[in-house]
Amino acid sequence: MTTRAFYRHLGGNWFEPTEHAEGAWNPEQQHMAAACGLLAQELERHVELQDGPTPAGPAKRFARLAFDIMGLLHGGRFQVIVETIRPGKTIELIQAVMVKDGRELLVLRAWRLMTSNSAEMEGYEDTDIPGPAECEPYPEMTKWPGGFIRATTFRQSARSRPGNGVVWMTTKHDVCEGRETSPFARLMGMADTTNGVMPRGSKDEWMFPNVDLTVYLYREPAGDWIGFDVQQSIGPDGIGVTSTVLHDTSGPFGRAEQILTVRDMRSHP
Repeated sequence: MTTRAFYRHLGGNWFEPTEHAEGAWNPEQQHMAAACGLLAQELERHVELQDGPTPAGPAKRFARLAFDIMGLLHGGRFQVIVETIRPGKTIELIQAVMVKDGRELLVLRAWRLMTSNSAEMEGYEDTDIPGPAECEPYPEMTKWPGGFIRATTFRQSARSRPGNGVVWMTTKHDVCEGRETSPFARLMGMADTTNGVMPRGSKDEWMFPNVDLTVYLYREPAGDWIGFDVQQSIGPDGIGVTSTVLHDTSGPFGRAEQILTVRDMRSHP
C-alpha cells in the first residue's frame, strides 16, 4: 500500500519507515532528516499529553534541538521513547530516543523555554535570502538516491557555489501516516538535509555524513518551505562542519550546526 508519509504508526510507541524515508547515503537505511522529523513530532505529542488542554504556568516553546546519531538508522520496526528529564515551570529538557532491537539509534534532547514579550528587543543579525520563487530548480539534488530525496523539492539561488550557497526545500509528505504534520515537525524533518545541498566535493568521490545535528530556534518557524544559507568548512584531517542559517518565507528563524566525518572514497573502490 502506497502512502504520502515518511512513517507508519504501528500502535503504542512503535513505528516503521515507509519507502519515502530511505536514506541518501544508503537507501537500506533511514534518512536522518526524516527520523528527526518523527522525533520532533513525538516531542510535540509528549508535550500535549504532559500539559493537557489548559497548560498551567507560562507558555513555552522548543528553542534548541540536539540530535546525536548513535548507530546506523536501519529500516524495520522501532520504538520512540520520550520523557521529560528536567521538568520546570519556565525551562524544561525533553528527550526522545529511537530504539531498535534494544539499541539506541538516534537521541534527541530538546530545551523548551518560557516565551515572553521581547518585541522591544527583537532584531536579527542573520540577513534575508532570495525566496523560493526567486530561485531556480535544483536538478543536482535528484542525483542523490533514496526515497526521501525523491519525496522533496529543491530550489537553488544563482549565487551558490560548492561549500557556500542558498537552497530552499519543501515536501508534501506528512511525517507520519494518519497524523497531522505541524510546521515545526515538517521543517525539523528537513533541516538535516542542509549537509548535502552545497557540498565542497563530489558525493561520488567523497563521503561527508554528519554524526549530529543541533538546531537553535530564535523564532518559531512557519510554513512548508525551509531555506538553507549554507557554509561548509572542511579541515585537512577528515573532519568538517556545515553551518547553516535557517529560514522560512518570513525570514531567518534559527541556525543549524553539523559535524562531519569526511572520507576519500577514491581510495576505497
